[in-house]
Amino acid sequence: MRSPGIIPAVSPARLRRGYVLVLVLGIMMIAVITIGWLINRQMVEATIVQRQIEGYVRHHEMLGVRDLVRLWIGKKAGSTNFAEAARSGDPVIQTTLPTGMSVTVKVYDGQGTLLALPSRAPTDDARKLLLTILSRLTEDRIDLVRRSGPWEVSLRSAPDELLAMITGNNPLAIGILRDAAGQDKVEAPELLGALIRAGIEQRDAQTMLQFFALNTTLWRLAVEVQNANAEPQWYELLAEIQGNLPVIHEWRRLTREAAEELAARADGRPGRPGRPGRPAADTSPAGVAPGSPLGGRGAR
Repeated sequence: MRSPGIIPAVSPARLRRGYVLVLVLGIMMIAVITIGWLINRQMVEATIVQRQIEGYVRHHEMLGVRDLVRLWIGKKAGSTNFAEAARSGDPVIQTTLPTGMSVTVKVYDGQGTLLALPSRAPTDDARKLLLTILSRLTEDRIDLVRRSGPWEVSLRSAPDELLAMITGNNPLAIGILRDAAGQDKVEAPELLGALIRAGIEQRDAQTMLQFFALNTTLWRLAVEVQNANAEPQWYELLAEIQGNLPVIHEWRRLTREAAEELAARADGRPGRPGRPGRPAADTSPAGVAPGSPLGGRGAR
């Protein structure tokens, strides 16, 4: 009979078995964690590799499409009526490559924005007005400016916001410019005379017209690429074309939203810049009254 309060002795063999069990459980736990980490690492590495492959494919796809469009521009610049292509909205390129990739290219007027380079201004008055406009431009309307291309803004695609900024929100000047944009042919002296007859100082009228081109030379080529087993890709090329000498200024990839907005603007649907029917904001330069684009020399 065991005496009360006396703890029975445990044999050394039994102690060793308990220690081994704990050790085995610990080793199994470490092994499970290690295996899980290795599997997760392999999955991450596989994802990274797949993204690198996709990026490589997209990059070479972009280069191939870019070369195709550049080749077409080089051959067709002198014989293609880009203005008519932009008005019609019909594709200028619609082809399927041997790889099964289809390419569709449409032309849009790319000169409806302001060149944000004061150093390119033709006169001191134009440079001062440009600096004033840029200083008042809000971050949500940076779509009204560009960083390359010719100095002038296309009169036919200039949005209402830019017309208001350049004319100092002069409704008479805006109306004259809009009417001129709707005509097939407009001569600069005729347009200058109309502005002067509307009561605008000659120097102010001349400065206004320095911002506008009566004939567009900068075009945006929107490129849509369709692959059988992939999402469509969109690209945009900005080309300045004068005679047979095309100059490629920009080439970039577009998101779906940007591509749809570009098409919407060209079709006259809501979009930026220049949404039809949208009243022009109060974009008069600081200290310049409507009708006085340069300040101190207002309308008579």
